[in-house]
Amino acid sequence: AATTQVLFVVVASLLGGAFRLSSPAPVCPQLRSRAVMALASEEVGDAIFRTASRMIWDGQGEGRSLAVLDAGTGRASIAWLLRAPWVKSWTAITASKSMEQDVAEEVKRAPAGTPPGTVVVSTWDREDTCKGQTFDVIVADYLLGSVDGFTPYSQDLIFPRLTRHLRPGGLLVVVGLEPIPNAAPPPGDVVPMCARLRDAVFLHAGQRPYREYPLSWVQRSLAQAGLTVEQIRHFPILYSAQDLVKELDTARSRLPVVEQRSGKAFADALAAHIDDVEARTRARVAEQPGGKLKYGEDYLVTARAPAAAASGDSRCE
Repeated sequence: AATTQVLFVVVASLLGGAFRLSSPAPVCPQLRSRAVMALASEEVGDAIFRTASRMIWDGQGEGRSLAVLDAGTGRASIAWLLRAPWVKSWTAITASKSMEQDVAEEVKRAPAGTPPGTVVVSTWDREDTCKGQTFDVIVADYLLGSVDGFTPYSQDLIFPRLTRHLRPGGLLVVVGLEPIPNAAPPPGDVVPMCARLRDAVFLHAGQRPYREYPLSWVQRSLAQAGLTVEQIRHFPILYSAQDLVKELDTARSRLPVVEQRSGKAFADALAAHIDDVEARTRARVAEQPGGKLKYGEDYLVTARAPAAAASGDSRCE
């Protein structure tokens, strides 16, 4: 899932997205950047992980060792799981070879005695992905928002697909970002401004932007998948200037592709506009208390499978 890819605990960010119906879109630039918009500060990310741990600990029974699926893995979510005391074993799914390498690096840095696990490069439209495997907990690290970049119009299939891999009474943990509107009054206006510009550049580069879904949509979809929502938490986002500039840098990274597709003059004009938006963003954030702009929120949801759900082993085949 990235600059602190945040836990979209149902298994996400991006920044991983393990869903593909046709040929995969280039994933590296967005995969490493979208967590900035989904979760601006490491402090907020830590708060989400801490809260998720408490929810899992309380919901699954204190002291239990659990088999966990990170359905759209990223650096932040796997680092969290490698150090969580309640994890017995883990499986991490990603559609990206580069993310597989990033996760492998996190595993190498993990302390001795961390639980065993496997990284699988696969996609959720494949029936053999985690075939015959079930888990006590499934984590979706901003998975839902990433789906549009890989398998457009397939978001309604994610929760039913993951539910098949929950053990009886298992817990699905979802972390998401409330969608950023197209416009907002000052001082928050620079957040949608940066998001719009980033997405526009990706479109001109022939790539699909991610699409976040609101908490209300998630609640309805979880219920339709036969899951019972148990807890919901909200986390206000504090953006630093650098958080937003990283999004603009992601847009800059795609300008060579834009130039190939649309010509140098157009790419140069976009580059100048990005520079202008960066200057306005830095000035706006500098006006805020502590140099942080409060705008939008992330959400954390836990949902439980019925006690009579089907069971299986806990290893990907």
